[in-house]
Amino acid sequence: FGAIKAAQAKAAEMEGKEGGADSLQAREHRGFISLAQGKYTEALSLLTAALSVDPSRTLVAVNLALCLLYTKQLTQAVQTLEALIKADPINALDHATVFNLCTLYDLQGSDSAVKKRVVH
Repeated sequence: FGAIKAAQAKAAEMEGKEGGADSLQAREHRGFISLAQGKYTEALSLLTAALSVDPSRTLVAVNLALCLLYTKQLTQAVQTLEALIKADPINALDHATVFNLCTLYDLQGSDSAVKKRVVH
């Protein structure tokens, strides 16, 4: 809970700077806070907006995929991470992204082994 309060303070600080509440960093932080608080619909909206400004933000895409999963949108979660990797494989292919994508493939079922081999 202390980490959420610290994150809220940081988000408020960012909102007071240039760009205010609509800045990319402010949206990201508010999205991460909403996710941590279990406010998945709110987080989904904020992270989608942040990712639309800069689609190369790996951390935003991974957290957006989690929000999509938590809101029962598995296919869109997979598509979010696949699009991230296709757009920038050098920067997006990190452990967290690959692990999350493979986990989502497992949740999809039958052909997960084939999909995971393509990622590896």
